[in-house]
Amino acid sequence: MSAVVTILLEPTEIIVNPGEVEEATVTIRNTGAIVERFTFAVLGEAANWAEVDPAVVSMLPNTERTVTLRFQPPRGPKPHAGQRPFGIQVIPSSVPQDGAVAEGDVTVTPFTELALLVRPATSRGTWKGRHRVFVQNFGNQPAVADLSVNDPDDLLVFRMTPRQVAPVAGGVSRARLNVRPRRAILKGQQERRPFKVSLVAENASLVQRDGAMVQRPILARWVPRVALVTAAVVVGALFYARTNARVQDVATTAPTTTAAPTTLAPTTTVAPTTTVPPSTTTPTTVAGPATTVAPPPVVTGGGSGAQNDNAVAFGATECLSWNLADPNAVAIDNSSLTLGESTTFPLDSVASAQAAATLARHFSKLCIIGRGGSASQQVYVWLPQPPANPLTDVKPRGCQAYNPGNLTIVPLGGLQTIQDSGSGTALLTVASTADAGRALTVARNHTNLCWIGGGPNGTSLVKLDYTKSLLFWA
Repeated sequence: MSAVVTILLEPTEIIVNPGEVEEATVTIRNTGAIVERFTFAVLGEAANWAEVDPAVVSMLPNTERTVTLRFQPPRGPKPHAGQRPFGIQVIPSSVPQDGAVAEGDVTVTPFTELALLVRPATSRGTWKGRHRVFVQNFGNQPAVADLSVNDPDDLLVFRMTPRQVAPVAGGVSRARLNVRPRRAILKGQQERRPFKVSLVAENASLVQRDGAMVQRPILARWVPRVALVTAAVVVGALFYARTNARVQDVATTAPTTTAAPTTLAPTTTVAPTTTVPPSTTTPTTVAGPATTVAPPPVVTGGGSGAQNDNAVAFGATECLSWNLADPNAVAIDNSSLTLGESTTFPLDSVASAQAAATLARHFSKLCIIGRGGSASQQVYVWLPQPPANPLTDVKPRGCQAYNPGNLTIVPLGGLQTIQDSGSGTALLTVASTADAGRALTVARNHTNLCWIGGGPNGTSLVKLDYTKSLLFWA
């Protein structure tokens, strides 16, 4: 209790749901002899998501005033669920050291919210398809979730490892999914086998994502043609060998049936056999150039702010495609962006998801150009952009400008960094020299590297988790 001001908090025990607001009242009394100006401060972890309204009051001596203390924790991994103490401090401007503090406890209720991602959404193979399953916990407490897979036609066999994951609040758990067809396709067209991955957790709604395996036939469509050509070549070779043998037989028997002098030696009649080497060496001279395949060109032109069509030759390791003509191919759900049928990218805010959706409507592909220090860190790039369609409606955050003529690859602790040697700006860090080469090819056709948004825990421009962040070149 202070000689200048007294304070009373009601109630002292507060329970609040993430994303909602709970209020308490704070009553202060000016016990001093002069008109005093008071300010307020919230103490403890709750200071990050609490406010006092009004934040400043002026009071006559021996008067009381009531202000409102509001708690509004965000609906996300932080703050974690549980009880935490707090304090509300009132500070007189004339004698700050004579302020007063009221204490209480605020309890943040728990909630569970999980997101499911299947990559790639569609695998291709004759005997097996491989997928990766990611479970991200957007709740404020650890969660235990069960994964299951089924297909409506019972044409596939699944192996999920592990079947149960336990991501911490704000964390991501991973599982491997192998898909095998029950029956092989000998020949004909490849067939698409859809399936559905389900995620079940306590106190959380059911989450499902679609996936598919495109099963290829054992004998490709070109096999009969190759077999026919091969048979024709074999028959031709046998016919030629038999004909050549007859010629040699005639040539060797001719001297024994004639009384010609030795000047008509068989060596002059065997001369036609010298035609054999050209016919056997001809294929090697034709096939020689065909075995040297020129590597794809590396684009070195400077960037003008527009996508260069030649940049598609950089050789991405994996691309996600969608149909721009389909209005449902690009969608947002709160702070998540969905591309195509079932590929979802959780972002840090609705604004980031909207910016990414606007950007996606200018493109038809999102490709991985490299990986960072771990397998989960992947760097994506958008392409191709229609040359006559400038991105005037996209306002990305965190753009880095650079001179495309000064780009170099600098080794950094086992990783590879794309750097502007003129300004010393580090644009991107990836795991291998091949990934760095792909990134460099794309970067040399642009002048800016832009960041659309990050995940709830925050990310950097150097190492990106593709379940949280998206990049594009401009």
